[in-house]
Amino acid sequence: MSLVFDTEAGLVVLSGWGHSGIINTLEQARNTIRQAPIHAAIGGFHLFDSSDETLSWTAGKLREFSLANFVGAHCTGIEAVGAAFNLATGIQPGRLAR
Repeated sequence: MSLVFDTEAGLVVLSGWGHSGIINTLEQARNTIRQAPIHAAIGGFHLFDSSDETLSWTAGKLREFSLANFVGAHCTGIEAVGAAFNLATGIQPGRLAR
């Protein structure tokens, strides 16, 4: 389940567990609300065990939506949003974050 906010900056999508897939969810939001850029996607997106091919495809689709802000939660996976984390330097960008 997701909640969509229609803002001047674009759509903001707050997702619980993203079992439907982040791309399916964003496409549904744009088809239902309006064809706007995605200003932010926040939530758990079930990408933790995705292949490199799936992550590359997903990153490409997120670029098509003009995604400005991405905050992956519990089931998104560090491999999807960042390859490493340390307190001194923070998250080192992964495939979706680049």
